[in-house]
Amino acid sequence: EDWGRFEERRQGMLKSCEERLEAGVENEGTPPDAVAVTIERALFEENPRDRYLVVPEQVEAGWTIAQAVQELLAFNIGHEYSYSRDEIVELIDAMWPYLDGEKSWEDPAEQAEMMKFMDAWMNRGASDVD
Repeated sequence: EDWGRFEERRQGMLKSCEERLEAGVENEGTPPDAVAVTIERALFEENPRDRYLVVPEQVEAGWTIAQAVQELLAFNIGHEYSYSRDEIVELIDAMWPYLDGEKSWEDPAEQAEMMKFMDAWMNRGASDVD
């Protein structure tokens, strides 16, 4: 199969996996007990989240989050509707209290506030185009 421009990255990832296998990876990864605790928490939380990050070390959390941010930025950058860095940070700041539980999507006033923000954020510059 032709992997095109991703071949160099793919080869690097394969080499890294091979090296880890040769070194022995029995003690790597998230312990099953930690996964079970997270599943239990998700099942019984009053407001469970859509996703949970279960990693054995801080560095794994950092790597995972950095990869997600990289994917977000790659998705955003380079088209006529791209958002600036400041606009992305503005969105993160607006969403943070809802995802952190400080505000609720269920509260009508807070939901209306967020919907107003989202409408303005998503349609920024639209009036300039008309």
